[in-house]
Amino acid sequence: SVDYNRRLPVAANHTATHQLNKVLREVLQFGHPDAFTEVHQRGSLVTEDQLRFDFSWNSKVAVEDVLRAEKLMNEAIASDLQVYSKLVPLQKAFEINSIRCMFDEKYPDPVTVVCVGKSVEALLENPTNPDWVNYSIELCGGTHVKKMGEVQQVVVVSEEALTKGVRRLTVFTRDAARRSVAEGAALRNELDAVIAATNLDFDDKTKAMGVLSKKVGDSNIPYSTKCALR
Repeated sequence: SVDYNRRLPVAANHTATHQLNKVLREVLQFGHPDAFTEVHQRGSLVTEDQLRFDFSWNSKVAVEDVLRAEKLMNEAIASDLQVYSKLVPLQKAFEINSIRCMFDEKYPDPVTVVCVGKSVEALLENPTNPDWVNYSIELCGGTHVKKMGEVQQVVVVSEEALTKGVRRLTVFTRDAARRSVAEGAALRNELDAVIAATNLDFDDKTKAMGVLSKKVGDSNIPYSTKCALR
């Protein structure tokens, strides 16, 4: 519908936020069991172009973990996983293994359960199934896409500390993600051109590198590209 298409960019980022919550738990909490830190959502912001996700983690997220999370997000998009939602009695919802919610938020009864990749009916048939840890399952009454393919593409553009024990990822999707990738490729070409230039002496190249370094720092290119160029 026209209304759905109008809301699609925000819905895409909202749904991507759910999936990122699941993916970060997989990559960080389960991927580093010796870290003794659980990944919990500490806040989020969703716009038409991007999402910001704040989460508990006691150290800087390694570049390879950021890239792993980005890869898993894009695999879910490529698989075009269906997004299911259903009104469920609150107590029944809380019985579903691995369901995620904001601890300081009050939820209505019944409440909307949203799951990426598995029907809510299947969750309710076997709520204690340990396999549910492999799915994004949340309590949320917001607007979501029908399938993950509508997110189109995910690009992490920054990882930073917010407060002690809380990190923030900024993620672009859809057109913003494509622009980010293109800008990163252009800056990489600029670097290659400076390195290959035979008409520049050492001082000229040093100055050119300084200018390029500032452009990279001020850019919204993919986090992986920014780290590589630096």
